[in-house]
Amino acid sequence: MEALIQRGVMPSDPRLANERSNCQKQSERQELQNGLAVSSPLPNATTRNHGWTSNQSLRFNVLPTDTSVSLGANISSTDEKWLPSLSAEQKLFGGPFSVTGSVSETPTGETAKSLTAGFKRQW
Repeated sequence: MEALIQRGVMPSDPRLANERSNCQKQSERQELQNGLAVSSPLPNATTRNHGWTSNQSLRFNVLPTDTSVSLGANISSTDEKWLPSLSAEQKLFGGPFSVTGSVSETPTGETAKSLTAGFKRQW
């Protein structure tokens, strides 16, 4: 990549973007995640409340260390604003165990904090 820069290739040149992408793929991965959920009551329910939830996040995975950091926000039909969140997950022992810490804002403006451990096995 430095050789291209020395030859006068501008940073916006697609050849440099490919080189940056190749370097990045070896050490980290980024994901943009969007979600939308809509709830509807059962036909025989006593209430007819409908609701929805939307979330958006950007997740960075640092591949050599199996660490993920996620920055995002959620909103629902009962919230007045987007509620920010930050979380980090560390996989242990090659992946079956993990520890996750998160901090997020609640609808009342307070801070919610959590620390969880997990075990995941597929067969």
